[in-house]
Amino acid sequence: MQPFKEYLKEHLEQLRKSYVNATPEQRYRVALDRLRYPNCGPNVLIHAISTVEGLARALALDLAQKNGENVEEAYEKLRYPNAKKLIEEHILPNLKETAETFVDKEIWKNFCLAIEYRNLLVHECAFLRKGISNKLIKSACIVLQKLCEIAGLPEKIKCSENGIQVIDKKRSQRSTKDL
Repeated sequence: MQPFKEYLKEHLEQLRKSYVNATPEQRYRVALDRLRYPNCGPNVLIHAISTVEGLARALALDLAQKNGENVEEAYEKLRYPNAKKLIEEHILPNLKETAETFVDKEIWKNFCLAIEYRNLLVHECAFLRKGISNKLIKSACIVLQKLCEIAGLPEKIKCSENGIQVIDKKRSQRSTKDL
């Protein structure tokens, strides 16, 4: 039997080929399904990876400031890298860690694939089977938990085979103008 990681890589390439050859009408139907079901796996995966990336960027920026960098200059440098690069190149070196010591090796590999899937989902208007989405979402959740731990943030999420569950249901009373 083929290892899951290898299966994911092949599946990702098959999806790309399918969507390259899809008609606008076919892509539109997929887009409508994603709008119809906002809590479906592909949408949750997009949100999960985006959340990790946003927190990773905030952490990298905070570390840069603590290391004496000008915040505006640091932000320009950190503005475009994806979550993998932010973690590997800006967060882990400051902690004297590597991706292999940060999380389990298989989790990291799945997380890196989750980033690629997220990019495909966002740019190619694709859809995923639930089993694939859930494994990728779980890897993103575990990476998010580790980033929260590094940042000293309270644990407000729970990772499960079905995705991410927010433990603290209270919404922040702050507005963006308070940031």
